[in-house]
Amino acid sequence: MTTSGSALSGSTSSPETFAQIRAWLRICEQHDTCNCWAQINGLDIGLPLRLLDVGQRSGRTDFRLVYGEMLPPQESRYMTLSHCWGVEPILKLTSANLDAFCNGMSETQLPKSFQDAISIARYLDIRYLWIDALCILQDSSLDWKIQAQTMAQVYSGSYLNIAASDSSNSSGGLFSERDKTLPVRFTVSLKCTPQADRILLCHFDAFEDDMERYLAPRVVHYTRRMVYWECTATTASEAVHPALESGFGDIRQLKKFNARVLQTHNLSSEATQVIYALWDNLITVYTRGNLTYGSDKAIAIQGVAKVICRYLRLDERSAYVNGLWRPKFVDGLMWICERSQDSESRGPLDSGACSWSWLSRRGSIWSSHGGGIPVSQVLEIQADCTLNTPTAAAGGFARLRGPMCRAVVSFAILYFDDPEQYITTEASEHEIYLLLGRAMIDSECTAGKDILENAPSWSGYDYECLAVEPVERRPGHFRRAGTAVLAILEKDDEGRRTIATMEEDKRLRKVVDTQFQTNDISEDLYKSFDDFMYTITLV
Repeated sequence: MTTSGSALSGSTSSPETFAQIRAWLRICEQHDTCNCWAQINGLDIGLPLRLLDVGQRSGRTDFRLVYGEMLPPQESRYMTLSHCWGVEPILKLTSANLDAFCNGMSETQLPKSFQDAISIARYLDIRYLWIDALCILQDSSLDWKIQAQTMAQVYSGSYLNIAASDSSNSSGGLFSERDKTLPVRFTVSLKCTPQADRILLCHFDAFEDDMERYLAPRVVHYTRRMVYWECTATTASEAVHPALESGFGDIRQLKKFNARVLQTHNLSSEATQVIYALWDNLITVYTRGNLTYGSDKAIAIQGVAKVICRYLRLDERSAYVNGLWRPKFVDGLMWICERSQDSESRGPLDSGACSWSWLSRRGSIWSSHGGGIPVSQVLEIQADCTLNTPTAAAGGFARLRGPMCRAVVSFAILYFDDPEQYITTEASEHEIYLLLGRAMIDSECTAGKDILENAPSWSGYDYECLAVEPVERRPGHFRRAGTAVLAILEKDDEGRRTIATMEEDKRLRKVVDTQFQTNDISEDLYKSFDDFMYTITLV
């Protein structure tokens, strides 16, 4: 066996790096899916409302703001920048400096990441660049609402998205110096077998999944170590040729998968599950960020929701309701507010928003549309925010029918939406009730058995419930308080199920079933009751 190593240039701003990006672009321009990514996603093709005209000459130090509708059709290519804002004050577009931006400004006033993005655009002969902080009026909630609805089109229609993947703020920059004596690529020749010729070994960085990364057809990631390429068809780095398959997480695989899905006539259950998993992932990534206008998050995510709706082949007029999907409504209700040391990062955003939608909460949300069989039934849903009625308000109600009991089960783990409440095993002092949302249980279960008959056993939690509390002076109406997990499964010290623990499982199941079959809820708290199923209205 023999080995040889090769090193990279001394900087990610070197001519060698730019030449590599150009080579990737030449290859990618032959990919049909990359060239038609916006159309594949069912998005309108067009230029953003505003763009930065950075020119095409190296050595320039100025830029100006232009309006997309004023540009000739042949000048339709533009780049976008994904970056972390940080907390430091930076130059931003406002109503006060709009005229100055249009007349032209010196780029020396911009933070380092913006300056580097302009340099990349000029080197690649891309005249126009879109940066959110410089193309959206940051002191106008109306302008933000209008442009937030087109965010999916902006990224899907971009020629190339530049990602500042290693910068924690806008001043971190894209370019970095590196030790060019350190080899990052090794070619290993194997002489032991005639079939094996060479194996390429290299280093890969990990990237966060985000909406820009999913929506953009092409992404170049700038990190401290090297530059990486990602498009709908392939991935590469300065250390790996695009012809070699390499793993950049789930985003690119989902891009390829969804491009294939749209070309098929029948959507399989497996494909549907993958698309819902993508939506869950996007919710988590999206809610981790801090929007300029947090109360308008319902509008900001609608562009992506339209793409997902197209993938799922759902009716755009009715399928999307306040951030949830009507066909998977019970699953969608089971979101959890991730705990944070900073209580100010959690809590309600708008008192007019319905409590059952994650759009009503501030902070990171964890969502899962898999792993259970719905128990509660959806009778009626009314929502202000649909794909055809974009609005910041997420009001509405949902009428449900399902098993319900007081939250007094000693082995219930409650995840409260309110950061002032804590995970507890005894919540009766809060007057909390549990609505059985979904479960995977064996044939001995009796709660909602008409729905779950012959359901398989699940090696984990058996019951997932919605924790609700009554709304004062509104009989039959409840407000979401959080979610609850009834941990029934018992195992021995080595994590195995024994005869003893299986017997304990049965005992605990009967305890839970008894709770859900005890009609001890006041009649003024529900609309109707039959066969141990309560009808309530969530607001």
